[in-house]
This record gives sequence, structure tokens and C-alpha cells, in this order.
Amino acid sequence: MSLLPATGAKGTPPTYDQEQMLTFLDGLAAGLCMEEALALTDMKLSTLTRWIYSDYPEGLMQAYLAAKKMGVEVIVSQAFQIADDNSRDQEVSYTKQGTAITNTNAPARDRLRVDTRKWYASKIAPKMYGDRVEVEHTGDVGGATVQVITGIPGPPGEKLGEEIPDAEFTEVQPATDIEDLL
Repeated sequence: MSLLPATGAKGTPPTYDQEQMLTFLDGLAAGLCMEEALALTDMKLSTLTRWIYSDYPEGLMQAYLAAKKMGVEVIVSQAFQIADDNSRDQEVSYTKQGTAITNTNAPARDRLRVDTRKWYASKIAPKMYGDRVEVEHTGDVGGATVQVITGIPGPPGEKLGEEIPDAEFTEVQPATDIEDLL
């Protein structure tokens, strides 16, 4: 399969429409999934993916990655809003006989919504939102310890876990470029 732009009926590439592409990228940056953002345009998925992955026009891949990164921030923000909204936690409905029934589905559904957003963020921006794995080596070849730390790491220089005598810790510097985050 070629990653060149798709050809039209007469063998010519589809005309690149910057306005349509910007609408698509704005949709991604607003936290929409690819299909929802694509629905805002008249573009075909096959043409769009070929343009993005062949970087046609030049710089499109970088713009796509930046839009995905901005969209992840929106999705993480949505996860906080869902988690903080307790308005549906105590929804009560009544049967015909007047018996009160508490809705237990809303908190479970909200948990699923938050977990889905966390999973997505960890896949799109693993260095920022993924699980961090630390490997410590203590002497012999068989003495490696793996420590999995979930969530966002603390400030640089903060030592996690128990103090280990004579252990060396490497300070992690914040990312300065989008490629460092994706």
C-alpha cells in the first residue's frame, strides 16, 4: 500500500483543501475522536490518513500530532469534570407503589467514562499520562527490581518508594518538545 495521496478518477491526487484540514485538526484539538472530527469535513478517511502519514503537505504530521496532544488535554479535563460531578450519584426514582429506588448505574457509568479517558490519554501521550516503570539494578545480573508507578510523576528530584542505600537516582527533566510527550 502506498502512502502517497489517493488518486482521483483521472489519476490526479485529490485537491488539498486547507480549510477542510484545519476544521478536522480543530475537531481533534477539541477532543473529538478521528471519526467525529472527520464528519465535520467533506474529506474521505483514506485520503486524510494518506496525507497525514506521508506528511503531505509538509508539516501536516506535526500539526496532526499537536492537535492530538491538545485533544488529550481536553479529554483529561473532561475526566476531572466527570469525576467531580456528583449530581447523579443520588438519583432516586419511585415505583408505582411509591418505593424509592436509588440509581446505582450513574456512578458506575461515570467510572467507565473516566477510565476510558485515562486509558486513551495513556496511549496517546504515554510519557505524560502513562504508567512509569523504573528499573533498579543492585549488583548481580539477577538482582534487578522493577517498580511500576501509576499516575503523573511528582516534581523532578522527588524520590519514590523506600530509600535504598547507595542507590543512584536519575532526575527526569520535563519535556520541551511535542515528540517528547507522544
